[in-house]
Amino acid sequence: MAEFNKPLSDEEVLEIRRLANTLSNKEIAARFNKPASTISEIINRNRYAHIPPEEGVEVREKTKWIRTAKYGEIQRYAEGIITSIPYPEECIIWPFKPGTAGRGVINSGGKTYSAPNYICRRVYGDPPPMHEAAHNCGRGKFGCINPAHLRWATPKDNALDDKVFGTSGYKLTSKDVLEIRLSERSYGSQVKLAEKYGIDVTHVWEIVHRRVYKWLNDDGTINKENM
Repeated sequence: MAEFNKPLSDEEVLEIRRLANTLSNKEIAARFNKPASTISEIINRNRYAHIPPEEGVEVREKTKWIRTAKYGEIQRYAEGIITSIPYPEECIIWPFKPGTAGRGVINSGGKTYSAPNYICRRVYGDPPPMHEAAHNCGRGKFGCINPAHLRWATPKDNALDDKVFGTSGYKLTSKDVLEIRLSERSYGSQVKLAEKYGIDVTHVWEIVHRRVYKWLNDDGTINKENM
């Protein structure tokens, strides 16, 4: 508990601001052993506001990521993403208020599409039967819409992606999962593993207690019945 309430150093605050561009609040909270609400306040500079931002480092502010788009702004933004070839290697995160499913929404031709589905259609054509937009980066839940990270996949393949990437969006190898699964079950040990792999401590608990990755046997082989 003392560690939980321990003040952060200036360098730790700056590191949290940097990580805000790539990790969720929960992931950062697990890494620094702080509440997610505290992480949000640090990112938005409602806490540790006396520490100036780093020069040349653009830090995401959560409030900017859920703004409501003006009329026609979403279509123009999507078109800009689609035509920006070559596409970057890093994720492109949806900057507007998401729909009820947590994904960006685009209206076109009298129909409503999720942002990944719409962009996938525009770049790769209409989906084959029984296919949906899937992410190669594992960061769909964070709003990635980079065309280079999208593809058409069956629901089964898309679900397998979730298993491979885990709930955090950080890709774990089978070796990583087995190391976590066979580790000590103490909370302190799980916090250290969360920091090592950059995942949420809750996800470490799920792996240790076999709530996820049930398809992976302890010898590293795959149990297809649990896939």
